[in-house]
Order: sequence, then structure tokens, then C-alpha cells
Amino acid sequence: LGRMGHPPPPAAAAVASNVVSGQHSLLGFGNNNISHLQQKVRTMATKKAGGSSTNGRESAGRRLGIKKWPLQPVVAGNIIIRQRGQKFRPGTNTGIGNDHTIFATAEGRVKFERYWKNKKRHIVHVLPAEQVLPNLIKLNPEAVAEEEKPKIPRKIKYNRHAMRV
Repeated sequence: LGRMGHPPPPAAAAVASNVVSGQHSLLGFGNNNISHLQQKVRTMATKKAGGSSTNGRESAGRRLGIKKWPLQPVVAGNIIIRQRGQKFRPGTNTGIGNDHTIFATAEGRVKFERYWKNKKRHIVHVLPAEQVLPNLIKLNPEAVAEEEKPKIPRKIKYNRHAMRV
């Protein structure tokens, strides 16, 4: 019975009977007879989504360059230059590796020389010390004399204006 003991209107009676049987589409149940408590529930994310980065893939440096400078002593097998391409070409007593590394094949001192065809290129030689040093003595006799002298530690200078006792 409806309000005040009267029977409900016919349309309301049809809706009530459909709700009881689980077939009413206005309440979101549709025709599949699933109660609202049994439907899947979506949960919120518990972790924040990580952002993507376009950087972060740079490789380490290759440590290229001149390893032994002119007039430095070398022994056989020492690497003189690591390079890409052949800016420096091998000369006397030097060899070149698969990756264009120039290395010494004999003992001596390093000497660089410009390539006569292309002034941007250089030729690297390893010459015996007797052959390199006489030219050095003519140019700068003090440089050779400094190598032969034993190095004496410098005196420590004290500040005369420091606190006096």
C-alpha cells in the first residue's frame, strides 16, 4: 500500500517490482542481474607516475690527444698520440695501430715535424737522444743543464708580520 493506505500508482508499482527483481536500468544495474555491491571498483594510484627524460645517454670521453710531447723520453711500446683519423702520421721509429694510435718502436726522444704536403698534418718521430739533444743545446743550453742538476727543495718563506710571542 502507498501513503495513507492507498494503493500506489501503476507506474511506481512497475518500477518497484523491477528494482526488487534487479532489472531496473535507471539505477545502473541493467539487465545483467549484478548488484551494485558486486561491481568492480577502481582504486586510485598509490605511486606517482615517473617522468621520462630525453637526456642521460652520453658516453664517457675517449681520452684522446698527445700523451708524450716533443723532447720527452720514450721507450719502445709507449703511446705517443691517441687520435681519430691521421692528423699525426708515423715517422722514424714509430708505428700506427688499428685505431690510429701512434706508438714508439725504439727508445729515444719524441720529435714532431710538419707534413710537407699538408701543413695541418704532422709527422711524429722517435730519435735517439744524442741526435735530438745537440740541437736543443744550441737553442737553449739552460734546459739541458736543468735536467742534470738535482732539484733542491725551495726554502719556506715565513711571514715576518705574523703574531710574535
